Amino acid sequence: WPELYSQIVPLLDNVYWSGKPFTAYDQPYRIRRRDGYETDYFTFTFTPVAGNDGQVEGIMILAVETTDRVTARKQLEEDHQLLMESEERFRQLADSMPQLVWTAGPDGKVDYYNKRQEEYKGISLNESGDYRWAPVLHPDDVSLTEEVWTQAVENGEIYQVEHRVCMADGSYRWHLSRGLTVVDENGAVLKWYGTATDIHVQKLVEEALRISEAR
Repeated sequence: WPELYSQIVPLLDNVYWSGKPFTAYDQPYRIRRRDGYETDYFTFTFTPVAGNDGQVEGIMILAVETTDRVTARKQLEEDHQLLMESEERFRQLADSMPQLVWTAGPDGKVDYYNKRQEEYKGISLNESGDYRWAPVLHPDDVSLTEEVWTQAVENGEIYQVEHRVCMADGSYRWHLSRGLTVVDENGAVLKWYGTATDIHVQKLVEEALRISEAR
């Protein structure tokens, strides 16, 4: 490719006169292909070849096209950036909601709570980075909650349970916890998204009505 001469020749001259090898990784070059000019990527290695007298007599050139690798890396970086931006938007939305918002992996391990977690007592991080949530529940509701959650995770079903949750001041309030899955094209669970909504007043009203009707 004649269009590369002006970029390559100075590098060759430097290797020839210095006697030191040179490698350039994933370098972009605009070259002419059958359908016109395009930018492709190459890794070049220039190695001086010495004669019997020790003087450089030539240069061995190794050129490997790395366009596919560089393109794939750039796409991965772009996808990662989009994912980070998407997660940031989700966190901003979640923090603006009145409920406790959480997410979990396919294995059921909770990996995120919104800022509402500060209003509750007992939520804490494991060393593995997932959250311990059982301590936030009323002791009498732990077994039921674990049973319902385990079944939901195993079957990919909607998770829904009413339980008492410990608030930051030590009091317990009734909550409705619900979780839904996001799945891939094969139906495999990718993520759980859920909320815990305070229904304490509703439960008190229901209890008062039940007592009134029983009289």
